[in-house]
Amino acid sequence: MAPAVGKRASRRRSGTGGPESGSAFRRASLSRSPAKPRHARARASNPGLWAGLFLILLFLFPVAGCDKLTPGEFPGSGCVSDADCREGRVCRDRICLYPEEAERLEPAEALARRVLESLAESEPRRFVVALPLEEDYRWAFRTESYAGSPEDTHARREAGLLSLFAEMAESGAYEGAEFVSFTAGRYAPVPEGREDSLRGLDRLVDSRVRYRKGGEEKEMLLGQLIRFRNRWRLFSFER
Repeated sequence: MAPAVGKRASRRRSGTGGPESGSAFRRASLSRSPAKPRHARARASNPGLWAGLFLILLFLFPVAGCDKLTPGEFPGSGCVSDADCREGRVCRDRICLYPEEAERLEPAEALARRVLESLAESEPRRFVVALPLEEDYRWAFRTESYAGSPEDTHARREAGLLSLFAEMAESGAYEGAEFVSFTAGRYAPVPEGREDSLRGLDRLVDSRVRYRKGGEEKEMLLGQLIRFRNRWRLFSFER
């Protein structure tokens, strides 16, 4: 949901004396400025002194906030490799995780394989395992904002994905397809409160599954993968 755009109100500053009196005031103020002492003028004209003082302050007081930035920590821009992560964390599926967290997380590639294999075998029961559970909706979203109960919300989305799956399976385009590779999509987290979310959610957009069929390699697009606790779930995909 897009944030509301507030109206800007422009105000003019008004003075009591007009521009002439303002100029006279500035001239009077400048004319009354006391002359600088000789030692003050010497300091002002010595750039080396100020440069040395700046370096000392920079050493003693590092730029505020630099040591607080943690690339890949939600909310953030995600990561591409372990080098983008700090504090001993590693990059997994575009997000920085501590090693123990990374071990518990089911890789997004496992989900991609499950989706492709279910299409290749035209097996909807395997496909359903890749979809969000009803408790996932309760954990992640304010379901009361939707029309109907959480059960209805979950059922509607699952029915829509299963309908698309049936069309794709019946077309025969994926029959006998073999998995080649998986490329995680762009990291696009869902901030808390956005899109009716109860908490910040890790999300991958436009992940790609490369497969081989009939000696030719093709790609399938997984529109949205959302991480619910320690598992990625398919939220939308395209033919």
